[in-house]
Amino acid sequence: MTMETTESEVAGAILEKDKIVKVGGKEYEVAPPSIATLILVSELASQMPALRPVKTEEDILNETLRIAKDCRMLGEIPAVLILGAKGLQEEITKTWFFGLIRRKKIVDKKKELAEHLLKNLTPKEIAKLTVEVLRLMHVHHFFGLSTSLSEINLLKPTKEVEKMTASGQRSRE
Repeated sequence: MTMETTESEVAGAILEKDKIVKVGGKEYEVAPPSIATLILVSELASQMPALRPVKTEEDILNETLRIAKDCRMLGEIPAVLILGAKGLQEEITKTWFFGLIRRKKIVDKKKELAEHLLKNLTPKEIAKLTVEVLRLMHVHHFFGLSTSLSEINLLKPTKEVEKMTASGQRSRE
């Protein structure tokens, strides 16, 4: 991948140009970044099984084998990052008898891509792909925005506190 200038990144974002990521000899078109995509990825990451602390290589192997059955989202996360929130499903309409009979079918593109990634890429390649696509998504902007909004929320008083005085009068603090 080549380094882009700030101007070319901004132009690409405005024009919603797809980026290309190459992993394992195959190129993947990455959808333009969106907050909805990051939310979906966050939901998937929260479903990852909890890991126990490991000290030796044997512990790593045992822990990996213990949780591997619950790690299907390791394929789903890069699939969501590549397809984007808008591209997870596709509606296909098939017609028969000169268009008189129509049948709509929803194709789960996320499931198809996740299966492809899990079956054809090594763990190292999936890790590289995930990190590379996250880098393209400019996650730091999302983090900056959410941090900024959280700070605003912390600084804003949520409600006024009223105190009763000894004489039964209310006073505000």
